[in-house]
Amino acid sequence: MGRTVFSHRIVHLYWCMVALAAATTAMALPADSKAPDLAAVGAQIATIINERQADALASMLDMNELGARVAGNVFESERGRSDFMRGFMKTAQAKTLVGDFFGEMDRSQESSAKFMRVVTRGDETRPLLRFDYGDDGFEYIEFVIRPDGKGGAKIIDWAPLSGGELYSEVIGRMARILSDPAPGLIQTLLGIPKIDEATAKRMKAIAELRRKGDPRGAYEQMEKLPAVIADSRVMLSQRASLASEAGDDDAYRKVLARLEQLHGKDPAAAFMLLDHYYYTQDLDKVLQGITAIESRVGVDGMTQMLRANIYMMLGKHTEAVTYARKAIEVEPDMNKAYFTLAQSHVALGQFAEAVKVYTTLQKDFGYQFTKENFAQDATFTKFIDSPQFKKWLHE
Repeated sequence: MGRTVFSHRIVHLYWCMVALAAATTAMALPADSKAPDLAAVGAQIATIINERQADALASMLDMNELGARVAGNVFESERGRSDFMRGFMKTAQAKTLVGDFFGEMDRSQESSAKFMRVVTRGDETRPLLRFDYGDDGFEYIEFVIRPDGKGGAKIIDWAPLSGGELYSEVIGRMARILSDPAPGLIQTLLGIPKIDEATAKRMKAIAELRRKGDPRGAYEQMEKLPAVIADSRVMLSQRASLASEAGDDDAYRKVLARLEQLHGKDPAAAFMLLDHYYYTQDLDKVLQGITAIESRVGVDGMTQMLRANIYMMLGKHTEAVTYARKAIEVEPDMNKAYFTLAQSHVALGQFAEAVKVYTTLQKDFGYQFTKENFAQDATFTKFIDSPQFKKWLHE
């Protein structure tokens, strides 16, 4: 089973989408401009992303409103907010940034977005989308929408489950620190008493390496930051993301372990720590993490499949079958759940049931199987020798 979570994908969402908004043209929707149909908006955003409609995505993002929200969370003075907005407006290039975002998604051939439901947060309702990155994990994002007064809708903010808060509140501040790390700002946001000139320069170097597409270099520089900064929850999450993006699994696991040690009780770290709990095969904490996800986004095929996967990893195949079936019941089009179900049937010696599931994958999803496919994995040896398999794949 591949990585269960998503960390290196999240960091690209942080960096690409924070500055993504540049266009001001709204996309026409059939709903009343004063009250957009948020389900329709959510479905439309998913379609735009899945079809890689760069211009359409850019046109839905409201740079002015997003920039104002970010500036309002970072600067107390009107001058500070105005200066930030001027820079934000000058540096944002929608087509380039949307292209980078789509390019990152395209690193996984199976990446896709799916509208899940409309959720309520306080007095606000938001469309919720799930991003699936194949073996590289998944993410949920809530979009804050406002009508544009012309029958269309604008995206003015978003909240990833992994961060637990709005981008304008958390990621916007972090981007502001790394793009122009003023000592006073860093002290305020990270709660440290003092920052020296060398650390401020290193923060600038990290930002520059990140912009140049050098995650390894950025990670190595981040490791050299003073512990009071490097060990903050936000920085540890960034360090884990950079390590994963650089392909350094050892560093990725090390940083996640540090995140759990220092911030394991912080709800904002729970989603990020799912990988750590999978690595350590801590069933109780994995299940607690999944329940925490469901308390935010609801029960869906992904959360049920996560349960199936951890049970399968631990050799609890009866439970894995139960939750794989629940995943399919909730989302019949989730092909991964069928593979988990079939593998668990094989592990239990239920070869007839396994054949039925693989047959469904053939007929409904277009998969093709050969004996050689299964022979590459020793766990399928008995299945290959069974009469049920021979009757199914009589090559």
